[in-house]
Amino acid sequence: MTAFEYFNILNQNSKIPKGSILEGLYLVFLGKYSEAKRLLLPIKEKFPGRLAVRLAMLDVYEKEKNPSLYLRELREVSELVFGIQQFELAERTAQRALAIPDKTSEWSDAEIYDFLSSCHEQSGYVYRAILMSRKAVENAHKEEEKLKFQLHLAYLLRANPPGKQEEAEAIIRNVLQVHPEMAYARYLLGIVLASQEKYKEALEELNAAIETDSGNGAYYFYRASVHEKLEQQEFMEKDLKRFIEIDPGNPIAYNYLGYYLSEKGIRLNESLLLVQRAVELAPDNEAYQDSLGWIFSNWEIMTKRSCIYSLHIRF
Repeated sequence: MTAFEYFNILNQNSKIPKGSILEGLYLVFLGKYSEAKRLLLPIKEKFPGRLAVRLAMLDVYEKEKNPSLYLRELREVSELVFGIQQFELAERTAQRALAIPDKTSEWSDAEIYDFLSSCHEQSGYVYRAILMSRKAVENAHKEEEKLKFQLHLAYLLRANPPGKQEEAEAIIRNVLQVHPEMAYARYLLGIVLASQEKYKEALEELNAAIETDSGNGAYYFYRASVHEKLEQQEFMEKDLKRFIEIDPGNPIAYNYLGYYLSEKGIRLNESLLLVQRAVELAPDNEAYQDSLGWIFSNWEIMTKRSCIYSLHIRF
């Protein structure tokens, strides 16, 4: 049954109240856009997060032949839908914007392609994301905009798949030739170098990123992971704790440090508290629950060993 058929049944059974959102939506299905607008526009302005109303109003704006207004609404609704993680719907909504022939400053082709790339990325379609990201770079007219889209492309290329770290590195280095002070580019280059097991070079880039932007927790987190690879535990812990100071509501560093300590068999009380905090912040995250289970298991093993050792000493 289609939505239109469902609304027809509601109407036949007098289940659509006069002046309601349902009536406004039904009027859109009937193609009575002016009447629908009178009902839905006040609701949209008062409750901009009502998704059904926003989607219905897109059909209204499309019929009004006002490209600037329609494009702005498409952008707002696409971003709203993306924010609630309905990525396929966000993509379909943004595709409507591409079909508008005369773009305005409200949303350029390059920006739309970059948005579509993010939708595909979040949906797990990495190759589609790369294709859209390349189109964003090709369609960018402003130099600053092009650099931003190039970094997004490099971020996608550095993953595995597609495993194109060399191309990603080349793109980032080209950006840094223009803007050597750009902290995000340094950070991204550090990630790419780390993925190639060039940990000392990666550390240099992450150090440079933090020198420029010392308030970004992500930079400390990834530098901590490089410190771990270089077996620099003290510096790793320091960076993870700095990340927690910057973003105390983010569970990732609590879990990372807690699991690390447990795996090393040291400071088990502290490791337990850290991972418990991660689980509190993200109770549905299976990885954090697994970490907690590992700590309890490790704790039990360590306790048994301690008891056996005590018995050997006693007897």
